[in-house]
Amino acid sequence: MSWLVGIHAVEAALHNTHRQFKRLVLLQGRHDRAVTHIIELAKQKRLTITELNREALSQLVGQDKH
Repeated sequence: MSWLVGIHAVEAALHNTHRQFKRLVLLQGRHDRAVTHIIELAKQKRLTITELNREALSQLVGQDKH
């Protein structure tokens, strides 16, 4: 499985009608305007939304920058 990382990349991908996703995984506790917008886009696509702490998210995606 591949991961798309980064707020701007994820937002752009969610706007792309040709992209398909299974779920959205977010950094736990981050709820600024950009993340709120991404959550709304994910809900429109009926994606499963999961929040993970920084350590768990880094382990899942295989990198510390997310």
